[in-house]
Amino acid sequence: MESTLTPTNITGAALIAQFSILVILAVGSAFLAFDLDERVKTIPFILVLALISFGVLFFSDEFSKLWSPLFGGTNFSGIKWSTAIFIVFIINIVVLSILVAFTGGSMASPFTPVYFMLPALAIFLREPAIRVIIYLAAVILFFSYNFRYIAARSMDNTVMKVRAYWVVSIACFVLTTYVGYITRPPH
Repeated sequence: MESTLTPTNITGAALIAQFSILVILAVGSAFLAFDLDERVKTIPFILVLALISFGVLFFSDEFSKLWSPLFGGTNFSGIKWSTAIFIVFIINIVVLSILVAFTGGSMASPFTPVYFMLPALAIFLREPAIRVIIYLAAVILFFSYNFRYIAARSMDNTVMKVRAYWVVSIACFVLTTYVGYITRPPH
């Protein structure tokens, strides 16, 4: 039995992916218990991310088809499903960058690994190539920008280790995104 992907399926999968991201961020924030200041800074951003991202996806045109019959067929949607997914990815990248900045920068933050799963999730959700490239570029930009924290504290050979870490991270990130995209299943 062959199943067909629909915009509703993809939006539902985006909700599951977003829930998973939020759980990862919340658990990571909970482990910041040693530094109450960092935890207090992160929690409001995670909550705002949850509210905005779930709201955008729930009220997208395709997903609202699932629940609008319960409201007498009233149409609450206002956002095209593909635009909703794009908005959620951009908001994820921006909020993640803020969380990374608040918790020590790209080399020290417990949230840095989340950067690297976002383009892979975009591939899984069948985002077009141009959007995957946009997400990849945005993540590289914010990942790189958040290295400024370590540069301010670096001494002697630490600068070379930081550069090596950056180069290896970016190279692995670009390679895995490329391989993931060219081997993605057909729409």
